[in-house]
Amino acid sequence: DRQLRKPQQTVVEEGPQLDFAVVGFEKTGTTFLLEVFGNHPEITMPVKHSPDAAKICVRKEEGKETLKRWIQQQEQRQLVEEATSNSIKYGVKCSEMIRKPLGIENWADVSSANLIVGVRHPVEWFQSNYNYRVMLHHKDKLTSNIPSPHKLTDHHNCWHGVSTIAAQFDKYLQQLGKTPLDRDALSNL
Repeated sequence: DRQLRKPQQTVVEEGPQLDFAVVGFEKTGTTFLLEVFGNHPEITMPVKHSPDAAKICVRKEEGKETLKRWIQQQEQRQLVEEATSNSIKYGVKCSEMIRKPLGIENWADVSSANLIVGVRHPVEWFQSNYNYRVMLHHKDKLTSNIPSPHKLTDHHNCWHGVSTIAAQFDKYLQQLGKTPLDRDALSNL
């Protein structure tokens, strides 16, 4: 197990900074938050599912440079488009960041931003994610078989990211250093 740097131990580089990141797990309301924040006059965020957001979340050097460049562009645009006394906050949505340690490392290296973490009851998440994947399966007119949700409760089975292992949010949240439980304590729960 590698130890990830905690944000409070990170020396943040000079230049434009990210104020917050909406992270979490799919089907936990992160897109809803993106739309709400994106419509707020004092918040600037990349558009939903933009290639820049994906780079920020999962690529090390390219992600850091993309983040810096995006914030600088937004600051310049703000100066040109609006002469306002309001303080603009910069945010990004990276729902997959929480499942990818590299995304958390990028965030820690570039920013001391706050994280808004989307979580949901694991059973409700499983049900919602399964139903969403079934809907996409039909929408895309795929011919492969859709497994029973009961088959996906076995720790060895996964279908399009739906599994009981993926619903174990606590293991992913440990990398944020916000839970004092070690792996042995978790396994005894």
